[in-house]
Amino acid sequence: MSDARGFLAALNSMPQQDQDALHQGRRHTTFGELSAAAMAWRDALAPVIDEGDVVVVDHHPGAADFVAALLGTMAAGGVHLASRTRHPAWDRLSALGRRWHAITDHDIDPDLPELASVFDAATRKLRYCNPTRQCDVTEHDTVRGRILETSGSSGEPKWVYWTEESLFADRTDWCQQLGLTADDVIINIHPLDFAHGMDVHVLAGLLSGAPTVHLDAGLPASAHARAICDWNGTYMSALPSHYDAIAASPAASERMGEHLTTALTGGALLTPTTARLIHQRCGVHLRRLYGATECGIMCADLRPQLQSAAELRPLPGVEIRVRPIHGIDADTYRVGEPEFRRAHRAEGYWGHPDRTQSAFTDGWYRSGDAVMVHDNGAINVLGRIDDVWTNNHGQLCSAGVLVDEITALDEVDEVVVFAPTATGADTPTTVLCRLAPTGADLGRIHLRVTEVMNSCGLIGKITLMSDWPKTSVGKPDRRALLAWCRAS
Repeated sequence: MSDARGFLAALNSMPQQDQDALHQGRRHTTFGELSAAAMAWRDALAPVIDEGDVVVVDHHPGAADFVAALLGTMAAGGVHLASRTRHPAWDRLSALGRRWHAITDHDIDPDLPELASVFDAATRKLRYCNPTRQCDVTEHDTVRGRILETSGSSGEPKWVYWTEESLFADRTDWCQQLGLTADDVIINIHPLDFAHGMDVHVLAGLLSGAPTVHLDAGLPASAHARAICDWNGTYMSALPSHYDAIAASPAASERMGEHLTTALTGGALLTPTTARLIHQRCGVHLRRLYGATECGIMCADLRPQLQSAAELRPLPGVEIRVRPIHGIDADTYRVGEPEFRRAHRAEGYWGHPDRTQSAFTDGWYRSGDAVMVHDNGAINVLGRIDDVWTNNHGQLCSAGVLVDEITALDEVDEVVVFAPTATGADTPTTVLCRLAPTGADLGRIHLRVTEVMNSCGLIGKITLMSDWPKTSVGKPDRRALLAWCRAS
């Protein structure tokens, strides 16, 4: 894809150049201003980098600066990588044997292997250039695009690589499927170095001409609720826990549903309780998404109705097949691992050919998830493969079902379940409950959680918690919680 096409070209062709593209706090950036900043980065980088060179950028909380560096890097032919852990990222790039570049305000060793140039993040000036590394004779088939550090459930940065061409086509299809236009107002509460923040919100806004209001995820839920109403937001996607908090906040209002007509949720399992609560308190119908950083949004239920039960179907252009999961009879339980194939998806994991080959086979992406297939062909996501097992009575057990039922209990805000094989402990199942800060009766809650587990034919260890670690996108940090469970 040449710089005459792609996201920057689309941004430059927007007729409403003087209209706001991004709002963040008191900073408002028009489409024209964003375009100018991105072109300044393109012009600074283009003389130095070659097609497919990685440009690693320190993660920047400023939305306009982050987006400008992303679009400018891709327009110059580079592969943009925003990193929250710069030293490990620099070392990892140095070990790959291909030249790379850095945009940073911090000190960096110019003798790092394969480091070709360093740009100042604030001024865009070239701080360092090694002319001996300005000619990469290594043959490779990578082209301009974007790498996301996203760690998924493992906690280890996966470095998912999309070409700009595939990303552009995927986001264009998405805008058409949702019917996004310049009249929409997009509300985003996710970090921009994650697909949920950048792809589902900001890039969709740039292609449709809709302004994006970028809110800090750390703000109180009442502030999010007020912003949705004050901006008359029409489109947003958030985790179920975000919607739970918004619906429970004093600022929740049924007026929200008058304008928030496209409220999406993905990245975690949506319980019927949350779907009902957000509808009762805010007048909003949540619509379910199921996707992966590696493959975009694969399945959805976009019907504007109360979705008490999950009935997800592949989006247009997405093929699905379900493979058996070891130890679970597919015919008996109608459960398996879904694989997906589509025209536009990630190329793989940057610098990890073995991992790429394992996840992407003959054009199919292995999700690593477990789904139940209904008679009508719809699927229900149960969680990861390790979140599904059978108990001593031969009954199918799912962490997702337990989460649904336990989260429905009063004063339980969030639940994490680890299957018997996860903790390595003698107790069959581990349940962690994060409670609402209301001075709950711990004995009563423990008894009710035990009753839910007994109804599923399970016994195990139940821990009630006032708080727990979260990832940067607001999900429970399962890796840290699992390590704690194993240690205790």
